[in-house]
Amino acid sequence: MSDNTDNSRPENSEKSNVVLLHIARGPTGPAGPDLPRAVEGETGDLPGGYFLREEGVYQLRASKEGEETPVRLCSWITVIGLCSRKDGTQWGRVVDVRDPDGNVHRVVIDETEFSGSPAHLLRPFLDKGLVIESVDKAMQSIALLLQAWRPKNRFTRADQLGWTDDSRSWARWP
Repeated sequence: MSDNTDNSRPENSEKSNVVLLHIARGPTGPAGPDLPRAVEGETGDLPGGYFLREEGVYQLRASKEGEETPVRLCSWITVIGLCSRKDGTQWGRVVDVRDPDGNVHRVVIDETEFSGSPAHLLRPFLDKGLVIESVDKAMQSIALLLQAWRPKNRFTRADQLGWTDDSRSWARWP
């Protein structure tokens, strides 16, 4: 049996945001053969080219040598589901973000926010403690990730606390 870890990069990278990761590799994965597999489970499948670790979100980028290199974009953030009103309007994403103290904050971002700039889109996450790395086009890459990430979980948006129209569910916000 062969060793399925990537030990191709030196311990000390040229840039502080490029780190050596011992990535489990599989024969096939969502990003293609021999590339890191996306985290599965509560976060759903991540879009190709991105992966999530405990310390944050990484994107595979081509190095000067033409090899795929994992680059850390930001601290831990995950889209946990899509949301809309019961009538099918006001679509958005339900996103969890972890602050530097390890606390998880839930943010609902409207779908219409994706039509603006990445800086405007990410402002609520920065306010909750998201740390964005100083790498080329990090904000744009995070915005693209959030827009493409579509987990199967669905949430119903409500204007106020109380029983929903069907009188079987209680609307609340954590």
